[in-house]
Amino acid sequence: MSSMVGPAVLYLAYALCFLVFNILMGRDLSSEMYSATIRRFIDTPFRKKPDKVLADVNSGPQVYEWITSVFLPQLYREYPMALDRQTYCSESSLCLLGEGDVDSDTHCAGSLVAGDNNCPSFLGSNAACCEACAGPSCSDFTVATESGDLTNTTHVSDVSQNCADHIPSWLHDLSQWSRPGSSRRLQSNSAEDPDFVYCPERLSHVVSDIDTRTAQIGHTLMLAEYNRVLMGRLTLKRANIVPHKSKAFANAYASMLSSTRTNAHGYSSIHENTDSFGNPEAKWYTYMHDKGFNQAGGFVEYIDFDSSQDHVLDHIATLKRHHWFDLNQGSLALELMMYNGNIDNFLYVSFVFEHDFSGRTHVSVNASPLDLSWHDLSRPASWVRFFIYTSVLIMFCFFVKAEFEDMSADWVSYFSDLMAMVHAASLALCAYCLVIHLTIFVSYTYLHFQFPMSTDKTARQQEFEDLASLAVRMDNFVTILSVNTLLICVRLISVITTLVPQAGIVINTMLQVGYSLIAFCVMFAIMSVGFTFVGYFCFGMRTEGFSTIAHSAISTTKMLMHDPNYLLLREGDSDAGFVFFVVFHISFLLVQQIALSILMLGYFKERGRVEQLQDVDKYPLKRLWRMFVARVPEYSSWINRCAVSLQRLLFGSHGGGTSRVNYEKVAKLRDRRATKPRMRNVLYEQKQDDEAEETDIVSKDVKLRAVQPFYPGGMMHYYVESVTQNGPAHDFRVQPGFRLVETQHQGTVDRERFRQIEVFESAKDPQKILRELSRLPVTLVFEGRVKPVSWECLGLMSFIILFFSFVMMVSRVGDSYHQHMIHERALVTPQWHTYNPRHKLSFKTMESMDDVSSWVSTAIVDNEYGCLSDADSGTSCGAAGTNGDARGDWFLWHGIGVDDALPASMVDDNEVQPLSYHPPAAHGLSVGYVPLTPPATSRGSEFICATENANQESNCPECTMGTTCICAGKVKYGYGANWTDWIESSGSIQCSTDIFGEPFLGQGKVCICRQAQVRVTQSVQMHDYNVGVMANNHVRLTFQVACFQPNSEPRWAGGYPWRLETLAAQSQSCADEPCMQKLQESDISCWSAKGENRSKSTLRGGWSNIDYEFTLDGTYKYLGGFSVGFGNTRQEAAVVSDILGHDQIFEQHAISAVFEVVTYNGNFDMFMYSEVGFSLKSTGKLEKSMRTSAFPLNIFTIINWLCFAAYIASAVIFTLHFLYDLHNQYNISNALLRPPYMFMIDFFKDDWWNIVDIGSVILNILVIQSLCSFMLINSRTDIRQGTKTWTGEYEFNAYADLNTVDQIQEFETAASLYQRFSGVAALNGLLLIVRFMKYFGGIAALRLVMTTLSAAIQELIFIIIIVFVVFFGFVFLFQANFGIQFEGLGEIYQTLVSTFLFVLGKFQIGELFRQSPVFWVFVLPAFQVSSFLLLNMLLAAIVFSWKDTRRDAQEFSLHSAWHTLRESLAWYPQGMKDEKEEVNLKKLDADFWQKLSILRYVNTLDESGKMIVSRSEHQRSRRKLDSGEDPDRGEDPKAEHSESEHEEVGTRYNFEIWEDQKKFLKAFKKAHMELASRMCRAMDAPKRDQGGGVGDLDEEFRTNDPVVGSELVKKQQDDDGGFIGIVEDAQPDDKVKFITCALSRKLEEADHLSEEIWLDALLTVLEEAQGLDKLQRFFLPMPMILPRKPQEWGVFNQRKVKMERRLDMFLKWLQEEARVRHYAFLQEMAESKERVLKQQSLVLTDYLETLDNQIQKIQNDIQELERKNAQMRSPFAPQL
Repeated sequence: MSSMVGPAVLYLAYALCFLVFNILMGRDLSSEMYSATIRRFIDTPFRKKPDKVLADVNSGPQVYEWITSVFLPQLYREYPMALDRQTYCSESSLCLLGEGDVDSDTHCAGSLVAGDNNCPSFLGSNAACCEACAGPSCSDFTVATESGDLTNTTHVSDVSQNCADHIPSWLHDLSQWSRPGSSRRLQSNSAEDPDFVYCPERLSHVVSDIDTRTAQIGHTLMLAEYNRVLMGRLTLKRANIVPHKSKAFANAYASMLSSTRTNAHGYSSIHENTDSFGNPEAKWYTYMHDKGFNQAGGFVEYIDFDSSQDHVLDHIATLKRHHWFDLNQGSLALELMMYNGNIDNFLYVSFVFEHDFSGRTHVSVNASPLDLSWHDLSRPASWVRFFIYTSVLIMFCFFVKAEFEDMSADWVSYFSDLMAMVHAASLALCAYCLVIHLTIFVSYTYLHFQFPMSTDKTARQQEFEDLASLAVRMDNFVTILSVNTLLICVRLISVITTLVPQAGIVINTMLQVGYSLIAFCVMFAIMSVGFTFVGYFCFGMRTEGFSTIAHSAISTTKMLMHDPNYLLLREGDSDAGFVFFVVFHISFLLVQQIALSILMLGYFKERGRVEQLQDVDKYPLKRLWRMFVARVPEYSSWINRCAVSLQRLLFGSHGGGTSRVNYEKVAKLRDRRATKPRMRNVLYEQKQDDEAEETDIVSKDVKLRAVQPFYPGGMMHYYVESVTQNGPAHDFRVQPGFRLVETQHQGTVDRERFRQIEVFESAKDPQKILRELSRLPVTLVFEGRVKPVSWECLGLMSFIILFFSFVMMVSRVGDSYHQHMIHERALVTPQWHTYNPRHKLSFKTMESMDDVSSWVSTAIVDNEYGCLSDADSGTSCGAAGTNGDARGDWFLWHGIGVDDALPASMVDDNEVQPLSYHPPAAHGLSVGYVPLTPPATSRGSEFICATENANQESNCPECTMGTTCICAGKVKYGYGANWTDWIESSGSIQCSTDIFGEPFLGQGKVCICRQAQVRVTQSVQMHDYNVGVMANNHVRLTFQVACFQPNSEPRWAGGYPWRLETLAAQSQSCADEPCMQKLQESDISCWSAKGENRSKSTLRGGWSNIDYEFTLDGTYKYLGGFSVGFGNTRQEAAVVSDILGHDQIFEQHAISAVFEVVTYNGNFDMFMYSEVGFSLKSTGKLEKSMRTSAFPLNIFTIINWLCFAAYIASAVIFTLHFLYDLHNQYNISNALLRPPYMFMIDFFKDDWWNIVDIGSVILNILVIQSLCSFMLINSRTDIRQGTKTWTGEYEFNAYADLNTVDQIQEFETAASLYQRFSGVAALNGLLLIVRFMKYFGGIAALRLVMTTLSAAIQELIFIIIIVFVVFFGFVFLFQANFGIQFEGLGEIYQTLVSTFLFVLGKFQIGELFRQSPVFWVFVLPAFQVSSFLLLNMLLAAIVFSWKDTRRDAQEFSLHSAWHTLRESLAWYPQGMKDEKEEVNLKKLDADFWQKLSILRYVNTLDESGKMIVSRSEHQRSRRKLDSGEDPDRGEDPKAEHSESEHEEVGTRYNFEIWEDQKKFLKAFKKAHMELASRMCRAMDAPKRDQGGGVGDLDEEFRTNDPVVGSELVKKQQDDDGGFIGIVEDAQPDDKVKFITCALSRKLEEADHLSEEIWLDALLTVLEEAQGLDKLQRFFLPMPMILPRKPQEWGVFNQRKVKMERRLDMFLKWLQEEARVRHYAFLQEMAESKERVLKQQSLVLTDYLETLDNQIQKIQNDIQELERKNAQMRSPFAPQL
């Protein structure tokens, strides 16, 4: 056993190590880095061809065009950090020929001028672009070039040749061009200037780049903010051109290519031209073997990207002139190496162009990450890797040893086992991975490379080549690792099968039909190949999808994966395409059904095999578990005892003493559930008082009706037709219509045999089945129907209808969608044009924070502020007469006490004094518009604005302000109660006596301003009906800036000195996280990207000198940052946008930005809160998001209020019903003797729908809570005014002042709460609908479906687990090989989603094939076949379960459904009846038994042992029972007195009196003496010995006392059979009466009750001390439940008998103990009486002896008297 389980568990750990190692590879960060840097090169169009991108390159010249017009401009789009950034089409960055949009000639380069609507159509119809100056008015323009100063005296007449290889010939004929101071003309391709390139539209850039053109290494080129570009390399392979082989065409086509395509990844001496070429006078290029791209050889040229863009352009132009980009170019590889210090990751990227002889170019982009800090000990992940290395190495050695042993034992069987071969292949790949891994991490480059790179050109090139080679090897290692991980996952399925045999059903099913599956796969492959070639020949000439064999195979695969490709086929051939389409899909549909049939056949066989294996010892995991369970009690019994003691201490007993499971009570409790069928367990057993066993009691009690099975091969149905009154079935409430589903007889359980149709056909009588159950005990299990209509069902249906009605009225989804689309069109849809190179850009294609400025200008300024309406008239844009000018009553706030130093063009015309305080209107703002009024104070609208003197006086503590009052309103002068009249003030006024007069002589005085408010007259309007609601700033921006810190790694600090601080680098999205707030709370110093120390809380604008202040208030979600308002007009927004642009907030500082907008639509009566977020990640990737939320503030109308109140009431009822159901489960668990803490587990195990119930209850609470939170935003409660909330009191501001705060924060809170309400309500709606499905059990057809799913759930779970294991293997495979280039495969969860979409037929097959054709050819069939087989296994499991479940299916039809529905409508009376029956049950507790105890009458005991009053009292009890009264209820005193007159009063003792206690003890002893005397008299004298000394041993014991004799007979009967037992469950009234009468009768008829006194006294003492309950708990076994499997019944019966015998033994022990004590006391009393008798006998003997002595003395005296008499008579005798 251990030999199987041990390796299996070890292999699980082995697989887990590989999975964790794959996760730690960090491919997701590399994918983000690739997306941030390389995507721009792939998606950016050509400068002059906006519809052409990288994938459209088709020749060497186009490769050159792409490099010069796309690659280099995008590479240098972000200038090195040492240089200033520039924007295009401005005075600081001039535009070139044909670029725009420009506003004036000063925005154009050189002699170019601005045109008039002359831009290409994609730039817009009204755009102006730079064009050549024409006419004599063109001024002279002199440009300094490397060839000298060139002067242009007039316009360029021909600019068709741009960036020519040589000086145009027409330039010699133009007198306008001359070299100053020289008459020598320019010569074409002169030896003096061999690298000169004439580019008239680039002349202006020569001026700015002339100084950096020859600059040495020192500048760093950063791509996407944080990625440093190290170096580049070009590798050229020239095509081998040979003479044409055909003489017929040689004169027209003299030469041809020697191969279809030049392979850039490998070397071929036949297909490559390795001859040297170039310009001998300039540079000669030689073929370098084992160098260049992939070390495949070629002509290699290195590019230093630390030099200027112009220098690199000249370098590329030189290569072009030297024929690198002509038709001889067979392939070209452009390589690039980048480094990101934030994540310590290198990225090696290659652009490969391979030309074929058709003129097409195969373009591929490859990326390989490289982490040289993989084993940095400062990282926790490194220690995890070391642990994985050690574990994998140890387990690898173990597995290799085990495999060699298995192989040497029997190599034939070893290699015939598929899983063994998989394991061997996995170990081989693992060994390869270990070797490659070791060679990588011990290489010189990995251990010693560091920044800065060498300044020596050769050494620098070698470092680049070493890094590239190391990155490729690392990529190969990851590929092999991912393949090995997939094999390990496949092998893991076999391992799981050895531990859990049920999990092996998938593999075993395939093995059952292995040959059939192989045949199917062969047939499938043949058909696929056939259709591939048919498509290739029929449609390949006209459609790209079938143009090659590979493309045809891809298109065929797509069609197999549910992509019809119908339009593609019709494009190739309309007629043949239709035929191909129909034949293809029909053929493969039939083939797939064949595969499904094969799988089902194998599944059925495997299930049949598994069901025959009942021996659990055959399974290692079960055997191990059994061994563990068996040994734990042996070695840890004390733990069990402690646990049981703790359980009893905390939770008490299992079920209350010695009670047994009352299944009748359990059935009654379960009947309360409307979703469960009513189950009845009817027990038929022989009663102890029955003289003869009745053999046909079962068949007489129930009459059955037989119904044929509904499905062929099904089972018979036996329904109850009638039941006998007062029979067991009637007592268990079995009703007509119940179905017999199970019989239990003689320890066997039968659920199917008696229902077989053959059994029924043999007799045609259903009663015969019952007559066969003649030997008792017998248990019949009946099942009732589930009522499809019940109060619970109708209540839930009403609740669902009410809930959805309420949510639909409140959420208004349709209106919200229209509002969302409006803002999406304004903020997301707009497109604009960017340059360098010129191309379209949109929200979705933005790549860096630099693009945010352009987005603000287009989406915010032009679209969001595009229309301004009159707030009074509500007129539209055209009729409002507003042109978006700045408002006169608002000014631009940009700090406390800051003079308006901004350019005049960027501010309004109002001259505003700098404020010395932060007005509330500028709450949290660093820049924004506020009203041109002072603020109000706590006095209302009045405040102190100035004082008479600036120095504080003793009698005027307020006199600390200046003497100039800034006030737009009225001002008064004075102090205390003395004031002047109000004086009008339009701006400012002096606070002095000269102006106001003297109101208070000798007192320091102040000026008070009564402010005036500004009327809000304009508002932003979008699409006619959506208006802005903010008085000051329609748009609010919250941006956070990043701090940098010195690179603490000495190895990388030389080339990457500053890296993003850790808090921001580890953040997922600073737009939604408080990055700056965390920075403020930390002790980290802050530097800029250039290494300049700066404040963490303040940012100084480089152009505006504005101090942007960090704040929490007034920012997005109070996350903190810098807040900026954009005003309420287009000009105001443009001013703020220009300030941010000139300060380069987005280009140089911001790491995140969130824009917030609030609008209102009066037609919908809804507000729309929109937020657009941008976040720059540590990899340089820009994360974008746009979220909107539409909601009404006046959410409740009268109808909505009523619906909400009804919903709350319904939710409360729903919750109470759930609690009632939970309490019902508690009672069920208690009745089943389960521990109290187990009832929650039982609740979910009994019905999994309860999980949905508790989820729905929680969600209902959250729905109400979220909606109440929305209604109670900023709530405040006042005793007089009640509760006031922002939601209920918000209104538009008609007037504004410096106290008027834009309530964007409140709208953001409202939107968040409303969005939360909508989400929770949606999830709750789903759960309610799912919960309603639980009532489908009442309809036979739906019940069959649900039963099928329930029966198949275990198999489905195992199959899903196996599917996920295999899927995870493919997930790691896809992510490792394609995750970097394809964003959808970048992260684990994204790859999992994409893989699932691949199964559904939506996947990028073409792109993946082009990326890696060879790899994809092997992966695609494996994945396709695996997914097809595994997913069809789910269907096979369901079909098998349905086939098995339908055997028990009942008839379902419209008639039966209507019949069931009609029956369910009569639930009310029956339910009331059931409740009534349950109410009349009475618990026979200790008080009940004590009231019937003999101790109640012990005070009437007399000395003879009789209780003379008991008869009268029990007669009264019996009369009460006979009349139906409660015997425990008190009686009428008069009736009791009248009855007592005729009865003997027998009360003798009052135990509260000490004398009576002594009398009772004396009487008690005398009574026992009397009983002992009676027992002695009843005994026969023993026989005398008749010679042998031995009596008659065979003679039975005789007794003449009937009492003692009956006791002995009863004792003998108790010893021989029958159990005493305890009545533990509640009993109906008739049984209670029967027990009471029986005990009363026994008390009346008994002659002596002394033994009962002892037994009752013992039990009473034990009950009152709770000792009896504790002792019973000690003797009880663990709780038992009703068995469900046949093999469990034998164990169940044995445990039941064992429990009963233990209980009986304990009760008999109590009885015997009482009897022992009783007889011991009798013996004591007998001995006491014997002593008394002996004493009396001695006294009597003494008395008799005395009497004898006295008699003897008397006799002696008589004799003496006689003698004396004789003597006296003797003298007289003669005389007588």
